[in-house]
Amino acid sequence: MENEQLDLLISDEERAREYLVEKCFGNRERFCPRCQCTKLYKLGDDRFRCSCCKYTFHDFSGRWINHGRFTPVQWLLLARYFEKGLPVLKIASAMSYSYGTVYEAVRIIRLSIAAAGDDAAYLLPQGFADREGRFRRRPDGYRDIPVFGIGWEEDIVRAVILPQFSAENIIGLSARMDRFGSIVFVGDIMGFEGLIFFEPRHLRRYRVVPFAYDRDLGEETGTFWSWAKGELVKYHGISYENFPLYLKELEFRFNHKSQDFIEDLMDGLCRLKPRAGGLDAGAAPDSLDAAEA
Repeated sequence: MENEQLDLLISDEERAREYLVEKCFGNRERFCPRCQCTKLYKLGDDRFRCSCCKYTFHDFSGRWINHGRFTPVQWLLLARYFEKGLPVLKIASAMSYSYGTVYEAVRIIRLSIAAAGDDAAYLLPQGFADREGRFRRRPDGYRDIPVFGIGWEEDIVRAVILPQFSAENIIGLSARMDRFGSIVFVGDIMGFEGLIFFEPRHLRRYRVVPFAYDRDLGEETGTFWSWAKGELVKYHGISYENFPLYLKELEFRFNHKSQDFIEDLMDGLCRLKPRAGGLDAGAAPDSLDAAEA
């Protein structure tokens, strides 16, 4: 999206709303977010009622963008700041909102990015993570730590969770490893650029096999990991619970390095949120062999 077009949308609340409504429905007739029925009748305050299931809703109901009380203009402003990579504290100051309010809105953006991935069924609303995209619980051991495979499809990088694989399978491997804080990267293995997982601090003392780190691994040009290490510095710390969302954000940013991504960001925010059981859990590979094949 050109800056001039974005400035025009941000200057007019009604124009911004029309833009987001078009993102929600595209060329389709307005429909119920619960049952997809198009037989609706209009109520007051821009609400509608479905003739099929009797659900009352407005244009943004059931979508990521319905979070909190942000107006269409405020969502577009947030998207602009997010695209620039500004930290939450600076965004909150620029928008005159509390840190907590902006932090939760940025989490919604990250959730919408994760929900668009092929492995979304394993991240939300079931699988390894809860509906908020956080890993479900503090791991008791390395067998409980999920692993992501970093692979390529032509010029597109994919960070895909490997559901039947855990950090326990990696500890004894003879492979090149690097780390950034608690994030461990295992390079060039099993057909992937690498495997990546989060090693909580409380487990390190129990690790029997020491990791042999190869710092040159993070200096290799053109790789996702060498780029990601530079980006991770900006986050000022990542928790185990939120690691999946940050990794998915990095994947998204890497694939949009040479282009504006506000349009894609708003497409994701305007999608319907997945309901429990509503995602295809067969999308992600269930083992390294399946992923490599």
